[in-house]
Amino acid sequence: MKQLCLILLCASAWSAQAADFYVATNGVDTVSGGSFGAPFATISYAAGEMSVGDTCLIRGGVYHDAVVLSGPDNLTFKAYNGEKVTMDGTVEITAPWTPHSGNIYKTTISQDVWQLFAGGEMMMPARWPNAFLHDDSVWDQPNHWAKIIYDDIEKTIMQDAPTGHSDLAGLGFSVSNAIAVLNVGSFKTYARQISSHTAGSASFSLSNPVSTRKASNYQFYFLEGKLEFLDVEREWYFNQASNELYYWGDTNATIRGKVQDYAFHFTNCDDITISGIDFFATTVYFSGCDRAQVEKGDYNYPSCTKRMLGAHSTAPAATAFIDGGDNTFFDNTMRFAETQAIYMNNGTDNLIENCLFEFIDWSCADLPSLMGTVYMRGTGSTYRGNTAHTTGASEFFDVNDNPTAELNLIYNIGLVQNDGAAIQLTVGAQPDTVVAYNWFLDSDKYGARFDASTTLGSPTGTDGLMHHNVGFNVKSTIMQKGDFHECYNNTSLDTENNGLIILADAVSASSNTVVRNNAAERLGSTRSASTPLASVTIHDHNWNGYENGNADLRTLLRDPDNLDFRPIPNSVLVDGGSNVVGITEGYAGTAPDIGAYEHGAANYWIAGRQETEATMAVPPNGSTTAKASASLMW
Repeated sequence: MKQLCLILLCASAWSAQAADFYVATNGVDTVSGGSFGAPFATISYAAGEMSVGDTCLIRGGVYHDAVVLSGPDNLTFKAYNGEKVTMDGTVEITAPWTPHSGNIYKTTISQDVWQLFAGGEMMMPARWPNAFLHDDSVWDQPNHWAKIIYDDIEKTIMQDAPTGHSDLAGLGFSVSNAIAVLNVGSFKTYARQISSHTAGSASFSLSNPVSTRKASNYQFYFLEGKLEFLDVEREWYFNQASNELYYWGDTNATIRGKVQDYAFHFTNCDDITISGIDFFATTVYFSGCDRAQVEKGDYNYPSCTKRMLGAHSTAPAATAFIDGGDNTFFDNTMRFAETQAIYMNNGTDNLIENCLFEFIDWSCADLPSLMGTVYMRGTGSTYRGNTAHTTGASEFFDVNDNPTAELNLIYNIGLVQNDGAAIQLTVGAQPDTVVAYNWFLDSDKYGARFDASTTLGSPTGTDGLMHHNVGFNVKSTIMQKGDFHECYNNTSLDTENNGLIILADAVSASSNTVVRNNAAERLGSTRSASTPLASVTIHDHNWNGYENGNADLRTLLRDPDNLDFRPIPNSVLVDGGSNVVGITEGYAGTAPDIGAYEHGAANYWIAGRQETEATMAVPPNGSTTAKASASLMW
């Protein structure tokens, strides 16, 4: 009781001392300022005046500022009363433009920029072959990247393979000193400077080698970093040596250049809250911080590479939480990052929840580890209730050490790399992992995968759990390699390969793995053939299309084409399952149903982000194929 009283007393004293400081675009940075009537002008000045427990309330407006703190704890930075606050990492380019050649204009600027915007739209660094965001061609790798002849040994000399839209030898100029973005390692992509190339030649040499060459039919590249590549509207180029900026577009538009990586940079600061603040061409960084809460913000173009400044062979700056634990990224949207979306490394019990990630990373060069979109390496990470789509990296979720991924909607991913999965679990990550209640839709990648090496004698993982996931129009809903895994109540249809793969081969035996209550058009122990599950695998109460005349699972579901995956009344799925402790409790009827949904259940879970207004209805808004008997659910 004495200890409790002491804690309450300290908390009361702390609360009494906490203060609010105000910032506004018309404020003044002065010691006597900071009140509502006399606000500061900059957030960084306010941060310097704040103490433990204080709050910085930011009035609506656009701020170009950098808050860099080391040590202070328990500070809050939030938009005042819901006003729109935007941290802007760009500066306006006001120097006069002069004609350079044809439709290309140039000007001289006084500082480096590594991303350019005209009228709020990102302009593309001059590249060959051309590709753009506005028409989605940047995601079309087969038609907007060049190709390289495969060589599994050579890692420094690259040989162009001409296509209908690209021919290096036909360019007519040398590409020496350009930056090559090389997707030659299947699920790995590298940015390297070209050390030598002769005009008219199909081969070029790299300044330093790539690490891996894999996937003979998947060898793509594009080039940046030369003025000669600037040949179409919406492109730009910056000559760092001369400070000359080149641009093909409307010079009367408001043109801004990115000059900042981070608007907030915290080191060893615990209990920091950033709430209701938007970010344009900048983002946040935390190192050695516990219990950071970053919430309710829109992040547009938060991070990008610095290849325009000659950077290569190193991981780009991105939204980051390094070390520390119990950090939360909640209810945010993130769009158009040309790096991984978020980098959480070496933390404990970090959480990403109720966020939207879209249009993320169209180059995927020099990303860390397996090169994923969301990087949550650490212990006990949780990725819950998020929506993600239109991403470049081969895998979406890169984790280790017993993560949880649940209630997520992931679709249209891995657009500019080979192989991959929405949720990729390596051998070390698999024990105590939970992958549940996710929707994997419309992708040529796997949904969730317990992976392992294909090399004979390599170790495989154990003790992972996947249940109540849906895969529809994907490469495969689930692949499990290893032993003692659990696979319950998943639904899989319209997959390219077997929908549920419980692999049994020379590396993975799937011994003592339990496979139960799953509904899959194709369930097998190989990637694509009708091969029964191994005798050492425990399997029962599954519906397998292979064993039912290759039946179409949609005939047993209410309306999967409109995202209603419930069993139809009286189908063989209803009450056809077996009770699994901790998984199927609360079922309706005499036994659990087979598949991810229960006929007669009071609620229908919908994967993905939840907004204040319903945005993910079943059937989808605008559907012309919904059945007359459809139930409207959201």
